[in-house]
Amino acid sequence: MPSYASLRECLSDLEKQGKLLGITEEVDVKFEVPALMKLLEDRGVALLFKRVRGYEGRGIVGNLYAQRSLLLSCLGVKDKHELFSKVERAAIEHVGCILESKGPVKENVLVGGDVDVTRVVPGIYYAEADAAPTISTGVHIAKDPLTGARICSIILAQVKAPRRILLGLITPGRFMEAYRRAEDRGEPLRMATAIGVDPCTFYASGTPMEVRTDKLDASNVLRGRPLSLVKAETVDVEVPAEAEIVVEGELLPKVREEMGPLGDYTKVYWKGPRPVIEVKAVSFRDSCIYQAALPYGPETVNVLCLGFEKYTLDLLRRVRPTVLDVYLPAEGFLLDAVISMRKRTDEDVRHVLLAALSVPFIKRAVVVDHDVDIYDRNAVLHAMLTRFQPDVDTLIVDRLIAVPLDPSSPDDLRTSKIGFDATRPMTLPEERFRVPKPPSDVLERVKEKWQKLLSP
Repeated sequence: MPSYASLRECLSDLEKQGKLLGITEEVDVKFEVPALMKLLEDRGVALLFKRVRGYEGRGIVGNLYAQRSLLLSCLGVKDKHELFSKVERAAIEHVGCILESKGPVKENVLVGGDVDVTRVVPGIYYAEADAAPTISTGVHIAKDPLTGARICSIILAQVKAPRRILLGLITPGRFMEAYRRAEDRGEPLRMATAIGVDPCTFYASGTPMEVRTDKLDASNVLRGRPLSLVKAETVDVEVPAEAEIVVEGELLPKVREEMGPLGDYTKVYWKGPRPVIEVKAVSFRDSCIYQAALPYGPETVNVLCLGFEKYTLDLLRRVRPTVLDVYLPAEGFLLDAVISMRKRTDEDVRHVLLAALSVPFIKRAVVVDHDVDIYDRNAVLHAMLTRFQPDVDTLIVDRLIAVPLDPSSPDDLRTSKIGFDATRPMTLPEERFRVPKPPSDVLERVKEKWQKLLSP
């Protein structure tokens, strides 16, 4: 499967495959674009808005990763296990980026008095109570002021003024740590935000990786070829040469302003004081295409879930190597986990549940046997109803770390969590739990023979 060097290359290929829906009627960025994205998020196609009111000659792409299958296809892999294998290689193989003297993102450059981010970045209001336009797909790039190591992350931001952006730093991580180190020195964290990057750069930037891993370098392993970078105009940072838009600025020390309300991935609003980016420059391609994603929609969650599934799977296999797979369904927005394992004892499940619930973002976990398809909600429900006894198979753990965006959590961010053992008790015969269906070899033959009929 192909991997793409740029967002445009990806969209061109999707168009050839019939997976890009072009919308030629004029649309408004205030609620209308998000409303269409919401209504069409289950179509399995990306949306390209070609006429955007107030941004003539530029487009918006949305729902690019709203379906997991579409995300995997854009990443050039057949399934998540092939992707995870590449991520593991990226942790040990070093494939550096290429520094170019110029690139398409430099076709237009605004600096000094010409800087006005609102002229370039569409002011999308994604939810009715949003206080300001939101940037939901920005890849934020900086250098650790202590080590000089490059760091990048996907973090929500709100545009408050032509040269002022609030950055939604919430959870601890390398980006927050770099900002704190700069702040301790009384210095700004100089950074750039790339919008409209290729799928592998986007995925790598939003995925947990080894602390010493440069995520832009890691994207090269996922892509199978090096990413081209160019130097930013006003800060000591390199940015993707084929990004659609790059916003440069300084994350100011000791400055906080009220951010939000803002709808986020747990489908709730939040607000609070957040650090401020003072914009120094904006560069963008001719006829630039802005990448939009509903912060509370499946596109955002699919990228998060795929990344954290590998993190969780690696953790659980260290507890019990017989764990086979982990699924974080998009409708559970990271808080819900379904785990498949081939248990040796009934106690194995308890150990796995305790480990799963120790992961800060998991609030509910279900463990099923190896013969249950964890991607089939009906199969998981069937296991819950036929292999689970509430009085002995429920595990509740109290006072664990909560997700900041869980509105039911107490103010001290401690929460109770619940785990379900929906596996067959070892004391009962397996035959008692056998699910009726045609023989597996016949099902495979029929799938192959009647492929055209069975295609959606």
